[in-house]
Formats: sequence, structure tokens, C-alpha cells
Amino acid sequence: MANRTPDAEGLALAGLFFPGVATTLVWLASSGLAVGLLLLALGYAFYFLQTLPWRRRERAALLMDIMESGLSGGQALEQSLIAASATRDRMLPVRAHLLAAHLESGLPMAEALRQTPWLLPPAVQRLFELGTRHGILPRLLPACRTALDEPPQPRWVAAQQVALSLLLTALQCAGVLGLLRVVVLPKFLQIQADLTGDQFLTMETWVIAADRISMANLVVCGVLAFWLFARIGGPRFLGLAWLRESYAVDALLRRVPWRRDRMRRDFAAALASLLDAGVPEAEALREAGGVPGSPWYQEGAARAAQCLSRGVALPEAIREVDDAGELRWRLTNARHGRTGFRAAIQGWLDGLDARAHAQEFTAAQGLFCAGLLIQAVAVGLAAAGFFGSLVQIIEGGVQW
Repeated sequence: MANRTPDAEGLALAGLFFPGVATTLVWLASSGLAVGLLLLALGYAFYFLQTLPWRRRERAALLMDIMESGLSGGQALEQSLIAASATRDRMLPVRAHLLAAHLESGLPMAEALRQTPWLLPPAVQRLFELGTRHGILPRLLPACRTALDEPPQPRWVAAQQVALSLLLTALQCAGVLGLLRVVVLPKFLQIQADLTGDQFLTMETWVIAADRISMANLVVCGVLAFWLFARIGGPRFLGLAWLRESYAVDALLRRVPWRRDRMRRDFAAALASLLDAGVPEAEALREAGGVPGSPWYQEGAARAAQCLSRGVALPEAIREVDDAGELRWRLTNARHGRTGFRAAIQGWLDGLDARAHAQEFTAAQGLFCAGLLIQAVAVGLAAAGFFGSLVQIIEGGVQW
């Protein structure tokens, strides 16, 4: 067999090397593309879920802008919605087009609203139903604006971002500590057993303690995750019958300071608007009691209406719903004024709204700081156990 020349050997090696390089490059490019697409999909999903509550509020505000502009121009409410839907504007929600289709088919506004659930936040939807049932929807639109709580406040945006950051860091901390306990700790125990015959390590105790602290922190983060899920779920989640009619859930929500203030705000705004529209006091109380979506408010409003039937004045009957005295005092002044009930309590409603946002933001920041401190303690315990075990292993190796 003839000896190969150096050029022939180089060509043979190149024929083996370059196909392997090409295959590797193709694999790396495809892997990078797949990872990039996955990260892009996750980023878009995060953006979609993070901004969903804001976009839902913006669409509801746009729908009310259309209604108010139509009413101010002397156009019927139904016709203004149908005309807006005919423009095929993509800013309008899909359910707004469905509502317009029901109206165009001849359904009355009340029936059309029942046929399009989850069009608006629960409190706003109930106010719309009240307005259409009593024929006073234009008078209730300011109360709808108050219940919508738009535009999204910077404090609320920051609170949601803080809660999400804490949830992510808690999951990362739990993952790292779990990896230490499952992967690293058995290796250290084996090294200790080989050197000294003793399988006890300082690291085991410390890591277990850190793991338990991290699990306790995950419980707190679970509450934040539930809050985020409720925010993102919006009307579909908050409108569930088992949540809306549960006394236990209602009692829990009323103990949350900012939720309690918003319930008071929605009830007071609805009551004042109904009274200004000329609805009888007893009926206005019963109708306003259903706006916050709380069984406690519904029962309290029913008791207050019974007090009115016994001849008790409205400011005194309102004790059954609001025993703090703030709403009672303002209703007493409004009865003797000329501006109406809604104008008399508008400053108080704005104060409740601002206080609710401040409380929510403060609670989110406090939980975030507490969560970070708990995670720092857990990581510190794990690090102390890790270095303590290294010292044990080194001392055992020296003695051995």
C-alpha cells in the first residue's frame, strides 16, 4: 500500500473535522434559537399577565367614555354603544361588541348586560345593572368611575411588582436550599463517614433549619400569589358564586384594611348616587348593599331598611352598615345642604380611595422586607452549616 502524502492526510482529517464542526454549529444555533423563543414566550406571558388588570380597566374606562359622550350629545345609550361597535375599534373589548350585538338585536339594556357577564369589574357591573333597572344609569356613571378606580395608581403598580418579586425570590431561595439538601448534603455526609466514620455533620442541622424557615416563607408568599391571582383573574375570579356568597371569605376580606375601605367607598358612592336620583331611601339602601359584593353589607343594608320602616331616620339607620360614624355624619350634613349627597361625601370617598392605596402599598413593602429578612436568615443558616461542615471535614482529615 502506498504511503499517504501529508496533503492527503490533511484532506482526510479536514473531511472528518469540518462535518463535525458544522453539526456542532447547527446544534448550537438551533439550541440558541429554541432558548431564545422560550425566553421570548415567557417574557410575553409575563407582560400579558402583569398588564392584564390595567388593560381591563382601560377598556372599561373607554366604554364609559363612550357612554358619557353619547349621553352628553343627546344620543341614546344603546345607540352610542352600537355606533361605537360599528367602528370595529380594536381598543373596545370583545364583550363590548357582544353587548352591542345584543342591543342591536332588540334586547333591553338590563337583559343585554345579563347576557354579557364579566364585561366590567364586579362592582361596576352591579352599578350598571342598578342604573338600567331604575332608569338612572347616567346618574350612576360617577359612582361607576369611583368603583372602577381608574387610572391604575402608581402605588398599586408598585405593590404588584413588589409582591411578584418577593414570590420569585422565595421560589429561588427554596430551590437553592432544596438543592443543597438533596445533592450537596449527602456528599458531605459520605466524605465525613469515609474520614472519621461519623455521619453527623453540623451542615445537616443548619440546612434543615434553613429549609423549614424557607417553607414558612413560602406560606407567606402563597398569600401574595393568591392576591396576584385574584388581581389578574379580575371579574371572572371575583364573580364566582362560591366566593361572592361565602361568609368566611367575606369576613376575611373585610379584615383586610384596604379591601374594607374600598367596600365602604363603593357602598357609600352607590347610596349617595341612588339618593340623588330620587330612589326611595329603603330601596336605595337595599340596592347599595349589593354593590360591594359582600353578604355582610347586604344583610346590614336590609336591617337598615327595616329600621327606616319603623320610623328611624336615615343617618341613624345607617349604623347597621357603618358604625364608625363617618358616613352617618356626612349624610346628616347632606340632608341640610343643597349640593346633594354625592357632592357632600365626594371628599370622603377620595380620602378612602387614597388611604386604601397607601395601606396596600405599605403592606406590600412590609411583606417584601420581612420576606427578604427571612430569606437572608435561611441563607445565613445554610452558609453557617456549610462552612462549619468544612471545618469538621478538615479537622477530621488532619486527625486521620
